[in-house]
Amino acid sequence: MDYKTRNKHRYLILTGLHDRAGRDREAACAPAAIGAAVALTPSESEMAADELEEEGLVERTGELEIRLTGEGIRTAERVLRRELRATDAYPDVTDYVDSERGTHSTSDIAAFLTSLEQVLPALKLDADGRRDLRAGIERVAAQLRLPIPSRTLALEGLVYIRSVLERAAEGAGVPILARVTRLIDEPARPGVPTLGQADAGADNPEGTAASP
Repeated sequence: MDYKTRNKHRYLILTGLHDRAGRDREAACAPAAIGAAVALTPSESEMAADELEEEGLVERTGELEIRLTGEGIRTAERVLRRELRATDAYPDVTDYVDSERGTHSTSDIAAFLTSLEQVLPALKLDADGRRDLRAGIERVAAQLRLPIPSRTLALEGLVYIRSVLERAAEGAGVPILARVTRLIDEPARPGVPTLGQADAGADNPEGTAASP
């Protein structure tokens, strides 16, 4: 099976499961049932499900059905926001890059880090979780200190912070988790300089200091 066809099958299974389950992490469905609705054979559907599972976008239940993971939900929603250019041009959902994802200004992200520091004592995290969260904060803050921050590296740091906050998704952890999710997944406000552009006018993919 060629690469383009496998992309299509993964896309159809992921988005088909999202159509059925929405944001319900507990809703599960057999891959063959999802595939049958979009003219995939059971073997094609199972192969696509296996590849999605390998990438952490779905997980198997005890009944051999699949359900979306948190990252699977977020990926499906980002993919579905984009109109397909052509019926045979399906994006690779296992390596999907949304050019608008994480396009926020340094001030937006700095304000989030300040808020996170303020609520950190109230978060229900053990010592390891707090250490991991501190490491994530420093990872992002290090980018903000550069003359030309890397949007890619800052985004990776925010995704890491979110993964830690998901362990504390109750009480004070709920609003701060929602806030970092918006920073990661929602485009910036129109006309607002984005990360890497606010100070230098261009993104620096390597996350290094600008040349004098």
